[in-house]
Amino acid sequence: MLSILLNGPVEVCCHFFIAEQLELDISPKEITGAIEHDEVLSFVENLAEALELSADITPENSEHTPFLTYVPQSRTWRMHDEPGSS
Repeated sequence: MLSILLNGPVEVCCHFFIAEQLELDISPKEITGAIEHDEVLSFVENLAEALELSADITPENSEHTPFLTYVPQSRTWRMHDEPGSS
């Protein structure tokens, strides 16, 4: 595991369970305001752009139900509907 401390109290824990996927754990309790929120989004954007891969933000153990997806090719975020909502 690799641990990265963003500016402030937000710690990003990186897990390398399989070669094809990088899993990052971020505790929602550490996101206490707009500054921390922006730091997390900026970190994800920079990582996705460096890897030239889309990045999903998902609930714990729910890799197929993302809240948000960052697409580096267009430098845009896409918000997903909550499962079961219409």
